[in-house]
Amino acid sequence: MSVYRDDETVGTDESAPRHPAAQEGEEYDYGPQKVAAEDAVQDALGDRALLLRPGLIVGDGDPSDRFGYWAAAFLRALDEPVLVPPLHGRKAQIIDVDDVAAFVVAATVTGAVNAIGDVRDLEDVLRTVRAATGHIGQVIVGDEERLVAEGVQYWAGPRSLPLWLPPEMGGFMTRSNARYTESGGTLSPLSDTVEHVMADERERGVDRSAGPDSRGPRSANCSTSSLARLRGSDTGCRIRG
Repeated sequence: MSVYRDDETVGTDESAPRHPAAQEGEEYDYGPQKVAAEDAVQDALGDRALLLRPGLIVGDGDPSDRFGYWAAAFLRALDEPVLVPPLHGRKAQIIDVDDVAAFVVAATVTGAVNAIGDVRDLEDVLRTVRAATGHIGQVIVGDEERLVAEGVQYWAGPRSLPLWLPPEMGGFMTRSNARYTESGGTLSPLSDTVEHVMADERERGVDRSAGPDSRGPRSANCSTSSLARLRGSDTGCRIRG
């Protein structure tokens, strides 16, 4: 998804404008680098090229500690509180690694394909993860301004709340996956993916240290004593059940 220049417009498809391709000698920038990679493949393979544009790929064995962070956080907390990001209006698009792999092997389509899951409310995703783990503690919804002021990062990083995006990036995880599904791409039920991720987190250890490919936190971002000052007016009751 990072090839796209517009992260604000909801529902864009593969025809959306891309970043300018990175040029040799320029400072590293992830989006333009991905565009340059696409162009290199297109130049080499022409009309035979499949340009897969995956969203957030999740599943067991994921070393990035982004989606898996939430399974580990709820498992680790048990009956203790867990801090989640602002939920109102926030969306999430994830895709199971098994679905992406199956599509790559079997696809006959060429050109650009957004290999992404359906658009979901972030609240629904976290509720599904929490229910699977059996967490019974309080869920505290953070206040945007207070989280940012405390140095809690969006999306990824050692002090982040994974899957949380800035309000102005409402289009980043709300893109169209119509070409993917129309071309035979499958989407595993969210509950199945969550069960696999939860089992993997348990097996690898919810208290393990971050690995070399980790892009997320491996422990709680805040102590229990600091949660009160980070919470918003919404106390998180909606995510229960």
